[in-house]
Amino acid sequence: MVLLDRAWKITARRIGESFEITVAQIDYLPGLNTLEFCVELRGVFDKDLRLEGLDVLRHEGVRGTQCMPAAASLKRLIGAQVGNGFGAAIERLRTPDSCTRYTSMLQQMAVAVFRCKQIEVFEQSGQEAFIEHDFDVYGDSCIGFQRPQRQAKRAEPFGVAPALSAVDPL
Repeated sequence: MVLLDRAWKITARRIGESFEITVAQIDYLPGLNTLEFCVELRGVFDKDLRLEGLDVLRHEGVRGTQCMPAAASLKRLIGAQVGNGFGAAIERLRTPDSCTRYTSMLQQMAVAVFRCKQIEVFEQSGQEAFIEHDFDVYGDSCIGFQRPQRQAKRAEPFGVAPALSAVDPL
């Protein structure tokens, strides 16, 4: 028997110079009389990925009305910039007056707006610039985006054969 069916819906729009990101988390609980709950946040980021506005659009659920006062705590995130301490700012929201669901949704929002910026690099500067951007951003935190010279310097992880470590991931 399925206890929980959770879906994320993330929508990104370009509005002038800004990005509007909407994140919804929908929980379907078939064991509890087929209940469905939705929590939805909307954030607006400037061209430099600084958060300009943040709203709770919906908060349904067992504790929906109980959690609504936590929406006020989200305003502390206004002005934070993705890629420059945004994750730490989200973590500082984890207090008794916040909502753990909001903080996990904000992480998804940050990933989405960052991806929008990457798409913009691709559209404006082409594939090579996009690839270079990904290498610069992810090179020290993701094995798939390490440049061949970096790969050769690192220790072989998890018993990977040396011949495989020199393969260009793209």
